[in-house]
Amino acid sequence: MNYISIFTTAILVSLEALFVGISLRLQQGFKLAFTFLISGFLLVMSIIAFFASRVLTKFIDFEISWLIGCAFILLGIMTLLSKDEGKTNLNIGTIIVASLIMAIDCVLATIALTISHGEKLLIPITVSLGHLAMLIIGYYSIKIIKTSRKAHKIISASCLFFVAALIFAGII
Repeated sequence: MNYISIFTTAILVSLEALFVGISLRLQQGFKLAFTFLISGFLLVMSIIAFFASRVLTKFIDFEISWLIGCAFILLGIMTLLSKDEGKTNLNIGTIIVASLIMAIDCVLATIALTISHGEKLLIPITVSLGHLAMLIIGYYSIKIIKTSRKAHKIISASCLFFVAALIFAGII
């Protein structure tokens, strides 16, 4: 088993979590604890995928990255079109959708790594920890940006569109 390959793949697959972390942090009320909650969900999904990898590979026979890219574009559009109504409350729907999109990515990465590197529980743990690290980096990196609420929405949507572009380009 090539541990460097597993680690590198886990980091590359979790790059979208960096931008999701930035995007979610721009929502007033998003706390660091949510990144751990999201990562816990991703860990559970990765472990399920790890144990179900043999069965799941029979059903995943199309390029799912396009579907994930479209989901990020839709999430970015939803962010731009959301109404503030004078409030800057946390949008739980956005957190759930972002978590589900990242879960698809975690599941696919776990399946691919399990098939290519053997069945080691290290794989789903590494993939999930990569996402947690990137979410935390995104969370803290946005603290340096002091902008208006409208600019936050534009930056947030731009991050999501950037992730979609990276997915469509086959980079992540």
